[in-house]
Amino acid sequence: MSDGVSNTVLILDDEPEVLEVARRAIVRCGYRVECTHRPSRAIAALENQSFDILIQDIHLPEVHGVELLEKVRTSFPTIGVIAITGDPDPAIRDRCRALGTYEFLYKPIDLTQLVDAVHRTVRANSLRNRLERQNRRIRRLLDDPESAHRTVVGSAPAMRRAIETARKAAALARAPVLVSGPSGSGKELMARIIHESSPRHGEVFYPLNCSAIPEALIESELFGHTKGAFTGATDERMGVFEAADGGTLFLDEIGDMPLGAQASMLRVLEDQSVRRVGATTSRRVDVRIVAATNRPLEQMVGEGNFREDLYYRLNTIEIHVPPLRERRDDIEPLVYRFIERVSTDLKIPAKRPTEPALSALCNYDYPGNVRELRNMIERALILAEGEELTLDCFPAFNLSADGDGTSIDRVRVADDSRSERGGETEHRATKLRSNSVDDDDPIAEIVHVLRDRIRSSGGASLELAATVERVVIEEALRSAGFNRTLAARTLGISRQALLRRMSRLSIQVGETDRNG
Repeated sequence: MSDGVSNTVLILDDEPEVLEVARRAIVRCGYRVECTHRPSRAIAALENQSFDILIQDIHLPEVHGVELLEKVRTSFPTIGVIAITGDPDPAIRDRCRALGTYEFLYKPIDLTQLVDAVHRTVRANSLRNRLERQNRRIRRLLDDPESAHRTVVGSAPAMRRAIETARKAAALARAPVLVSGPSGSGKELMARIIHESSPRHGEVFYPLNCSAIPEALIESELFGHTKGAFTGATDERMGVFEAADGGTLFLDEIGDMPLGAQASMLRVLEDQSVRRVGATTSRRVDVRIVAATNRPLEQMVGEGNFREDLYYRLNTIEIHVPPLRERRDDIEPLVYRFIERVSTDLKIPAKRPTEPALSALCNYDYPGNVRELRNMIERALILAEGEELTLDCFPAFNLSADGDGTSIDRVRVADDSRSERGGETEHRATKLRSNSVDDDDPIAEIVHVLRDRIRSSGGASLELAATVERVVIEEALRSAGFNRTLAARTLGISRQALLRRMSRLSIQVGETDRNG
């Protein structure tokens, strides 16, 4: 009953006994129901009230049911329609389905079938409307197809090439597209740009992660199933191909699709029709496929783990989205975009990163790519205690007792940046990363000592890292007269962060710090 608690149903039929029997059955399931036997009254009700489902007889007084259905689909596109008729003519059924009816039932009506059809239509229509609302939000960001590329930060040459290829692919409304790139690099965003820049932009964009679906259920998810097709199939269900009819189906992680499902996928791409699991007839669909992968499909073909014919069918147009480490010029604008977006979404104040933090962000390798950067910004904004995002807000850049911190050169970047010596910071960071320090540099002696210690011990150690961190903190405390607040300010971290590090390293101060 929970499916229908907030849903309203309008029944239009010229037989009073059918109206009453259907009304009682549907009301018992928790739906709100209104009935009428006149098409003109049904249209008036639709204009003045909000209905989720219309159950409509095809043979009606005043107007033919198919003509009325055309008007309903044009004027009330968000409503789910169930058509019923006593006419066995298959041409009527096909015409109704072409107009977008979710279910088609024959009289005399089986009440169990009717109720099941209402449940299925509510779920399917709710999903479709949710996807369309999502697409409308995206379209507000994309003023027109020519400006679609503006939603992607991409000044690096490789990214500009990917965006330009996506724009060209969008003009080909039916050609499959294969988007490759590492996880988190923005493959789904690229797929959305293709959809929103294409002639299909007013239709559904339906994303599906192939790796998230159990192998036993993948074909049911893709193509749907009939009632009783397998254990647990308690009702008929449409698949994602039908749900995305007229629009774009985005198949993420296509490399994880089982070989059996790949064969079925190839048939759909070839003849543009799907057959639900357990069904004997096929249904025509008009869907554009955009597939994505972070795996080497060509290599998988050679190993026998991916069908060669499907690979070449999907790879009509290929777009490669580069990892974030190969487009470092995009990192800073992405940082500020995510700060603005996250602060707006979470309704929290936007905070700018300090120069050391921004430098570290721009030099980090991002194994998780753009997704990792966004997560880092979101976490920093939530946990930041001051007015700015400091290095301490980003655990990936801080040395820890568990050994999950960054290398010494990144700590050096942060330390040099806090000294506020302008361009000297990046100069020194570059020299440290390139393993080249001038003998006349003030930090040369320290660097040489550290390198000698590392080489003599057979490699870097957490003990050495902790020793360096301890020396830096103790010297900051001495310089600040053991005032922890001033020492934290010198180090460019919060007082609480300094206290945590002092506790971890067992650093204690004397009574002179009573006021700090």
